[in-house]
Amino acid sequence: MITYSNPIAYGKRAMATDVDACNAVGIGSVTLYNGTLVTLGKINTGAAEGAGYVYPVTPTTANTAKDVWMVLSPEINREIATNTIVDPRAFEIPAGRPADLIHLTPGVDNVHVSIDSFTENYDPATVTTAVYATADADGKYKAVASASGVTGVVFTIEGEEDMPVGQEMVKAWILKCIQNPNVALV
Repeated sequence: MITYSNPIAYGKRAMATDVDACNAVGIGSVTLYNGTLVTLGKINTGAAEGAGYVYPVTPTTANTAKDVWMVLSPEINREIATNTIVDPRAFEIPAGRPADLIHLTPGVDNVHVSIDSFTENYDPATVTTAVYATADADGKYKAVASASGVTGVVFTIEGEEDMPVGQEMVKAWILKCIQNPNVALV
């Protein structure tokens, strides 16, 4: 079923543009969307894995997610039934298909995400006191007034900037990554 409410995301200014090490490929066991926040599993090595040098990815579940990456794939619809649809709000990456990922670098990366990237009722338009965005369930963002005590990835809400889609504007925000801690050593 085609939906026109999938998230849209762009790397407004991101290290992944210039540093190849900040780019990876992942495969999720659930449908992924651009802007989805994910954590990486152990890399698959060799042809025996069927997807060599690709990471299994899991959408974030809470604001404790560390070493977070963001799905950011070219919006090319590869499904036969829907490959004529060019609306980025209809773009999704089915489970088991590869997705391009960018690492979120604190203090540097700015990303542009649509309202559908946020958990329902936790977007900056609804939480009008929000200054920060944190990771939430299903790899979504959650706008919050304070990020005090958050141990995972944190963004500042830099400003609202709607995205043009055809002849309409989609409500969106620019977020700056300010915290993305490494996973603790075992």
